[in-house]
Amino acid sequence: MGTLGQMSKAAERRIRAFGGYQPGLDGIRGLGMFAMLGYHAEMSWADGAFLSLSQFFTLSGFLITAILLDSRRRTGTIDLPDFWARRFRRLAPAAFVGLAGVAVFGATVATRDQVEGLAGEVLGVVGYVVNWVFVRTDQSYTDLFASPSPVNHYWSLAVEEQFYLFIPLVLFGLFRIRAHPRTIGLVVAAAGVLSTAWMFRLYDNGIDLDRLYYGTDTRLAEVMVGALLAVILDTIGIDFAAQWRRVAQAAGVAAFGVLAWLWVDLQLTDSFTWQGAFQLNAVLTAVMIVAIVSSDGPLSRFYAIAPLAWLGRLSYGVYIFHFPIYLWLTEERTGLSDWPLFALRVVVSISIAVVSKRFIEDPIRRGATFGLPTWARVAAYPVIGAALVGIVALTANTDGEDPLATLRDDGGTTVAVGTEDGVLDMLVIHGDEAAGELTRLASTVDDDPALRLTAVPFTCVPAATDASCTDWVDTWPTVIEDADPDVVIWLADRWPDEVAAAVPAEADAAAWMAAAIDEGVDVLAAEGAAVVHVAPGATVGEQFARAVRPFMQAMDDVLASNDHAFSVLSGAMPDPSVVTDEDAFLDASVDAILDAAALYQRADRAGQARVLVVGDSQARSFGYGLERWGNEEDLWVWNVAVNGCGLADEGVVYGSGSPQPLRDECLAVIGDLERRIASFEPEVVVVLSSVWDLGERRLDEWAEPLTIGSADFDSYLLREYRRAAEVLGAGGAEVVWMRPPCPGERAGVGSLDDDSIDLLDSNVLTPLGEAMPEVRFFDLDAVLCPDGESLEEVEGVGLLRADGFHFGVESSIWFAENYGDVILGLEGS
Repeated sequence: MGTLGQMSKAAERRIRAFGGYQPGLDGIRGLGMFAMLGYHAEMSWADGAFLSLSQFFTLSGFLITAILLDSRRRTGTIDLPDFWARRFRRLAPAAFVGLAGVAVFGATVATRDQVEGLAGEVLGVVGYVVNWVFVRTDQSYTDLFASPSPVNHYWSLAVEEQFYLFIPLVLFGLFRIRAHPRTIGLVVAAAGVLSTAWMFRLYDNGIDLDRLYYGTDTRLAEVMVGALLAVILDTIGIDFAAQWRRVAQAAGVAAFGVLAWLWVDLQLTDSFTWQGAFQLNAVLTAVMIVAIVSSDGPLSRFYAIAPLAWLGRLSYGVYIFHFPIYLWLTEERTGLSDWPLFALRVVVSISIAVVSKRFIEDPIRRGATFGLPTWARVAAYPVIGAALVGIVALTANTDGEDPLATLRDDGGTTVAVGTEDGVLDMLVIHGDEAAGELTRLASTVDDDPALRLTAVPFTCVPAATDASCTDWVDTWPTVIEDADPDVVIWLADRWPDEVAAAVPAEADAAAWMAAAIDEGVDVLAAEGAAVVHVAPGATVGEQFARAVRPFMQAMDDVLASNDHAFSVLSGAMPDPSVVTDEDAFLDASVDAILDAAALYQRADRAGQARVLVVGDSQARSFGYGLERWGNEEDLWVWNVAVNGCGLADEGVVYGSGSPQPLRDECLAVIGDLERRIASFEPEVVVVLSSVWDLGERRLDEWAEPLTIGSADFDSYLLREYRRAAEVLGAGGAEVVWMRPPCPGERAGVGSLDDDSIDLLDSNVLTPLGEAMPEVRFFDLDAVLCPDGESLEEVEGVGLLRADGFHFGVESSIWFAENYGDVILGLEGS
């Protein structure tokens, strides 16, 4: 036999028989259903299992088309009323039972958001158009776990029902004109190609992802792949020669492997999802179907395993009932999490599906009339449907607690909004290097009604005579007036274009940029919004490299002096050498940006206790955790610690081996603190300063550079610290001074070692406490260096100080949650 077509011409057994019952096809349903149960439970192994619905589309297209072709062969035509009646008896009973459960859910534990449009959504379910209802009402599937409708899962059933109406009509028309099987195949293939091209075009034009996901037109290709396979196999038969059966078996196993990878790894927001993944999933499913129906190979035997086939036969009911059950059986209500909670939900869903199938679905499918005349059975659907819509509208609970609160990812993108209208308005000033982060952020905001985004490119047209970007001054006030942002995110790590193109040749680049940025921050913050600088995620090496760029030095200067400017802790943004997957990297970046927006958003702070954090970069890193913790504890924590500056502001330093004058922002630290104490009026000031105060230094009156342990140096540093403590406590605030910890194992700052820290404690901080008993001390060394050894890790956090000095995001939050009350003197209050 030369070709597959030639081999199959003699085949007598057609697709109508499949060689008898094929449990493997039910097994496909069963495994797909299990994957969907995992996906809706947010199990890590099922990130891409939304594709299991795509597999259901393809399998349905195959089976329904096969049924229609078989009907035409047996009777010479397609009995459309009979086909639709059988589909109706198969699908409607469980759907109505599920809607009755949704009505109970809506009347008891649903949230206001979940029931706001529920009656209209139920009407859409009854009319099998709920997918288009979700498109019209912007119901998000890409952010399914943030604000779900309890009938969200019915969208796929609506799509299938629309296909069940469409495919029989098309085939009926083609049969009436006696179209050749090749013509039928071309029509089906053309429909799939057009649907694919339409999805690609809409995606390229930036259409909302949920429109692509829910649209019947964009999902048509997945069904058409199955329908085309049915047409082909009906034409050529399935009695393949032995070598072709082996090819089919091998291809099926390979397809299974690729599908497994996609279902585990793919994300709904990945660009590939919308540019080929659904279609690839359909083709791979078709390959597996061929392997199952044409041979008794390993794939057939695997999918024919009794539990999989059994779950497949039950899959429709399980799908109908599981989603409201998931919304009801939450971690909060059950006290369970992960696998125990998943197991409970699955058992309850399957149990209800078994009862429904045994006592409701199967009897009706087999023709049970329950003693009702024909007219009553015909009228039952609209009557019951209308009754369910009315019941939901009348009984929906508008005051229920949020049953999904504990399903949401703690690091997710739904932020706690404290704004008056419940929507967090973000203005993003973005550089070219942050294109990926901005694109992903925009997609996230589109899917979350609690977020609103305005984006403005970071450009600069220098003024001819001073350090000013005239386009900022001219355009940004209008942007602020229109957007009225609650927070401004400055997403960049470099000056736009080349420094030489934006900075006058005779100017000092960093100083010129600092003056321009400072002016820009004042413009952006004119209506009270904080301006938060976020540098895109980078490796540790890249962070060090960009730290010496004029732009980053300029931004540090502004952060140290401008009360409207803030920055995200560098460790909050992901490290691409650690988070190597691009989509995961962008997701982590967006999460960090939204965390910053929630933390620094404009809010009513009246009545909140005020805490000021001051010091060097160590204080900056540990103070970030206090900011996050304080935001949850109704405390206003303002972290004004300055990277690269201590509290000693005289002389020249020798950190690089040669004398270097102190940076301007370091010279201005005490003056800035005086101003901030007067304006902020904190109740508590937390101080941590060591690294930048202990390095080798020379004052004019010293004959040579000195360091800690020298009498003159110790006397000078004690004087500086006393002056700082007086400034910080001038408004009546309690000053809490942190005794610095020993350096960690990864510390690499030359002379700053355990001995230096010990000398600081004994020669400076102890005398400071004796001279100023109003200053309270917290022994950070005792926490981080128990028994004189650096504590490197704690449970659930990992490294406390990755570089031996600075806290990371997780460790700073851990510290604040465990010691914040003690530091602020709140324990027992």
